[in-house]
Amino acid sequence: LVSCEPDAILFTNGDNDTFPLWYLQEVKGFRRDVRVINLSLLNTDWYILQLKNEGVTVPIEYDDDFIRNTLAARTESAFMRRVWPVEGKEVEAAGMKWLLTTPQKVRGQDGDVGILRVQDVMVYNIINWVNWKRPLYFAVTVARENMLGLEDHLSMEGMVYRIVPEKAPAGDIQVNVPVLDDNVFSKYQYRGLTDPDNYIPPNTRHLVTNYFIGFAQLAERYAAMGDTANAVRAAQGAIDKTPSDLSKRILLYQVLSGGGMHDAVKQYVAKELESPEWESAGLPQRLSVYALLDRAGDRERAHALVMEEQAKSSSDSAGVGVWEQYIISIYTLGDMDATLAAIDRVLQINPNDQRMQETRDAVIEQIKADRGDGSAGGGVSSE
Repeated sequence: LVSCEPDAILFTNGDNDTFPLWYLQEVKGFRRDVRVINLSLLNTDWYILQLKNEGVTVPIEYDDDFIRNTLAARTESAFMRRVWPVEGKEVEAAGMKWLLTTPQKVRGQDGDVGILRVQDVMVYNIINWVNWKRPLYFAVTVARENMLGLEDHLSMEGMVYRIVPEKAPAGDIQVNVPVLDDNVFSKYQYRGLTDPDNYIPPNTRHLVTNYFIGFAQLAERYAAMGDTANAVRAAQGAIDKTPSDLSKRILLYQVLSGGGMHDAVKQYVAKELESPEWESAGLPQRLSVYALLDRAGDRERAHALVMEEQAKSSSDSAGVGVWEQYIISIYTLGDMDATLAAIDRVLQINPNDQRMQETRDAVIEQIKADRGDGSAGGGVSSE
């Protein structure tokens, strides 16, 4: 609710992300200017009529009879009105053009047939009827398949995506960095989330992960902008204010690593290696941390830690397996030179590993292609 501008319309998904908001509004009197629209209920005639005629109204231009007897009717003719191409169809509303998709389909005689749900019809029309006179948002808890294919017109702002007329560049998502920063650092309250004495049920823990994701996306954007100080600040905010485990923190470290903040990564890795949680971490997670240390420039220490993991293994083949997992971890970070160095360590353990030699050759070719100069670089030859 605090993410929304005045008089906003906020689409929510189901029970867990709707009822707390209604409680805050109706019992506590908080942000009653925001009209919460539950997408699950938006498939029923009575709820659509309530939105139209009661309380802070939503601009619904259908008359009551049409809503009851045509739009939400359970008849064959009403059903046929909502037949839709399975692959989606380009539509226009409020000046936006996009491919409107729906997850619902049924099997017909000639194959699958798409069906618009009543909620799909209503969201499309509400966007058109509002026509930017009021801010429109989806809660981040709304599933992608319930967003009508509008991903390119969504701006990430924390616990909400705002629907915007501008279209995101191909392959990118829109993030309103100033608003997101203000929300996660100034407006949201994280009372008790990191208190070890508080029991947080698994479902609740899953939901509050969205706070962590807001910080992580903010860190990623700052890293892409070259703003290293704010990238680290956002990463630290995620650690300080939200429940996080090693897997989540690794995502943050990968963001910082991708932005070239290697000193910060080394400092975080040092803390992880000394934390009580470290010994109970799984091997893939530990190897991912070593890979980050390698990319940050401390290859000797990273390889020594992998060797320690190898020594814990029960056989030579298992030891090589540790290195193979490590290679996957360092390759995932996009550091080809470090990947090559790790492959060479495996070949020192087992010089006759033909599959690893073939992998080495492929990595060298990729390095050459990436650099466009025919050299593998890093003092490594293909001999």
